[in-house]
Amino acid sequence: MKTEQRYRGARVTIMGLGLHGGGAATARYLHSEGAELTVTDLRSPEELRPSIEALSDLPLRYVLGRHDTIDFQDADFVVKNPGVPRSSPYLQHARRIETDISLFLRLSSNPCLCVTGTKGKSTTATALHHVLLQAYPDAGLGGNITVSPLAFIDTLPPKAPVVLELSSFQLGDLEFAGALDLLKPQVSILTTIMPDHLDYYADMNAYLHDKELLLTTTPPEAWTVAACGSEYLDRFVAKTTSHLCVAHTPAHTHVLAPEGTAARRAEAVCYLNGERGYLQQGEQAPEEVLRASPLPGEHARGNLLAAGAAARLFGVPAALTADALSSFPGVAHRMEYITEIRGVRYYNDSAATIAEAAVAAVKAFSAPVHLIAGGSDKQLSPAAFSGLGTMAAAVYLLAGSASEAIHQQLNSGGTPVHGPYDTLRTAFNAAAHAASPGDIVILSPGCASFGMFLNEFDRGNTFRSMVLEAATHTTSTTQEFLQ
Repeated sequence: MKTEQRYRGARVTIMGLGLHGGGAATARYLHSEGAELTVTDLRSPEELRPSIEALSDLPLRYVLGRHDTIDFQDADFVVKNPGVPRSSPYLQHARRIETDISLFLRLSSNPCLCVTGTKGKSTTATALHHVLLQAYPDAGLGGNITVSPLAFIDTLPPKAPVVLELSSFQLGDLEFAGALDLLKPQVSILTTIMPDHLDYYADMNAYLHDKELLLTTTPPEAWTVAACGSEYLDRFVAKTTSHLCVAHTPAHTHVLAPEGTAARRAEAVCYLNGERGYLQQGEQAPEEVLRASPLPGEHARGNLLAAGAAARLFGVPAALTADALSSFPGVAHRMEYITEIRGVRYYNDSAATIAEAAVAAVKAFSAPVHLIAGGSDKQLSPAAFSGLGTMAAAVYLLAGSASEAIHQQLNSGGTPVHGPYDTLRTAFNAAAHAASPGDIVILSPGCASFGMFLNEFDRGNTFRSMVLEAATHTTSTTQEFLQ
């Protein structure tokens, strides 16, 4: 038992235990600090079983399948899970609202490097952490990456840098809780912005508002690395007073953007030249921060470039940065290579929950791609699927509320479409049977996973297990397994 406990005797309600680990980490941390905890969630005990089992050694009070107003009225503070709508009437009864991010920021003075965006933020954040570990072995990684920073706050040495991946929900929650002024990143990264989560937000403007909160909190002496190629770039750049580094596509080379764009005020620029990536600060000679990308696709190289630029601007030597990124292993559920079976390579890209991400996954390969896609509607346009044309060898659609609209878009582009399939197993079997040696089979749904799976991670884990199970069989028995 600690001799001094920060929250000894405090009555705390954790609203939303969830399945991603953040609620469990918050509960474990607050218990270690002496808080008296109530955990409440609208899901059933069976749905939350993995999280409950992970906390089985703690004396927690659970209120599951419902919320009770008294648990909010009587609490000294409520810790809100990012998935809980801010409009929940129960939150109106809270004396004070916190999140795991706000609690971490209140207690930690460690330098933070923060990443947000629609797509690419997990890869960028993890790659940045991979680089920082080479110079700072105790560097931390947390946030939307499914690791709460409260999980490592007590073992984090002073001055060790922390990479925080922050979703729009987490950023908006900091503002909602009145804790936005706690966020003072030394480097911020803005990855590609696209429409997303319009089943949660009233409109795109509300979504953009939460994203740009990161840039409004980045101090003038800090750096912002902003992805180029987004129609929202000028809006976001206008929100920051920090030093600015603009990331360019190969078409822009390393020249600062044309007249009339926000990038003209950039003090640094990073750009790709083939597999290599460079950072140029002002009139200084360009420095190589990315020597070779271990991940397929130009979009992946762009994410590594942003991570490399951020690491260098934080002070990591360029050569060390380039070396580290060359060995970056990637991130689970994001263009994750699983294995090869009978000459066919299998990839798990279950975190691709918008159409543009699924299309980018197909474009990342020069080999024929058998795409498993489809699922639940998030009130997003499926129009990007029409851009596949005949690039995919075939698409195997999972049943779901978004799949019919995707089918229509694919038909207009000429892509062969199979399904919809009621289970991932049948879609996997169909793709595996059709694929030839040298082909790619990838799960990149372009949709959410409500109904068929708990979340996109459950979907990706299920697919990975199917592939690895098939891989354990010999060629002859694999044929039987797939039948």
